[in-house]
Amino acid sequence: MQVFSSKIILDYETSRSLWLYVYQSDFQVKPEADKFILHIDHPDLGKVMEFKYPFIFPIPQEDTGDQTLTTQISPEEDIPDYLMVLLEAGQAALGHFIEGKLDSHKVIRKYMVRAKQGKLQLSHLKTKGKSKLGSRIRLAQSKEFFEEINEKLLEWEVEDVDLILYNSSIQLWNGLFDAPNPPPFAKRDTRLRKIPKDLPSPTFELLHETNQWALQGELTIFKKEFRDILDKMED
Repeated sequence: MQVFSSKIILDYETSRSLWLYVYQSDFQVKPEADKFILHIDHPDLGKVMEFKYPFIFPIPQEDTGDQTLTTQISPEEDIPDYLMVLLEAGQAALGHFIEGKLDSHKVIRKYMVRAKQGKLQLSHLKTKGKSKLGSRIRLAQSKEFFEEINEKLLEWEVEDVDLILYNSSIQLWNGLFDAPNPPPFAKRDTRLRKIPKDLPSPTFELLHETNQWALQGELTIFKKEFRDILDKMED
């Protein structure tokens, strides 16, 4: 018996329309919030679809049976404004996005890693202590790295953004808040959302690629009866 399965990539607007459609229909919807997935069942056919909604959508709470989740997204709602902060040792890519489009950006590079060993200078100093000139230079560059990131974020005056998307190791993320000029948000800010992906070195191009991913949804259809679901939404 051949198993039917079809995957469709959705833009943000279509994803929002689909979200509203399934909650306003007779489907049984079960959110898996930590994976940004809605499991969509039909009363007679069982599981018919799986909707991986855009990363910047509101995170739904557990369904209480009254389908109140639809109140979190409205047909008129704009794409939220957000920061994107991508960090690795010695390189950062920062972006401020307004309604899904890049408004401001900055790529920062510093000499923080020993060329041969590939060790972050902050880690090396904790285990070996201060030593040669190269180590002192890398330590100074590390301090400048975090200070320059925070200065740029403060310069953008982004206190009112809706979300802060980031990808970073714990050590580097802590370094932002240990800097003399901390970032314009708290360490446990409720707007923070860690990007659940292994990313390459932060670049201007990666900002665009990650933003495109954050705006996209993915619909997987398991029953042939629903392969024209997007057409039905427009009826």
